[in-house]
Amino acid sequence: MASHYSLIGVDGHLVWQFRLEKLPDDTPALDLADPSAPPAGNPHPRRSSGQVQRTVRTTAVSEWVKRKHNYACQVCRVIIELPAGRRYAEGAHIRPLGRPHDGPDVVENVLCLCPNDHVRFDNGLIAVTKAGTVVNRQGVVIGKLHLASGHDVDQVALANHYQRWGYTP
Repeated sequence: MASHYSLIGVDGHLVWQFRLEKLPDDTPALDLADPSAPPAGNPHPRRSSGQVQRTVRTTAVSEWVKRKHNYACQVCRVIIELPAGRRYAEGAHIRPLGRPHDGPDVVENVLCLCPNDHVRFDNGLIAVTKAGTVVNRQGVVIGKLHLASGHDVDQVALANHYQRWGYTP
């Protein structure tokens, strides 16, 4: 289960919901007396095991999209060059795979984004209009979503993303 997610409330406002968990009794308390002081930390953190349920992504889907765009961000066109001629980009799902969205893990539901634009997209700071322009929360046009021949983007998923974050046409 996700630790947090958002949805549009009955009044049309964006509502964030968080899963709260009790901390272990031996968790050190924050020293609120001096908020500028760094936390003590723990040079020997304890380990614990647990069971995690997660959605398993098909790596080949994101890799195909990133190669199709030559690892260039579809929003800002940045290419992150790594040593040995490698490149880095992230496969961003338009309709999230996890609950409550249950999006598909298919190439039409994936964008090739730089890390910054991936975070902006996933958190609703940028969205794509029906016309394919990328806008920020204030409605300012940032640019055009760059497309690659053979990579069809799911327009319904983009419209859902746009609406889910409270953008208005």
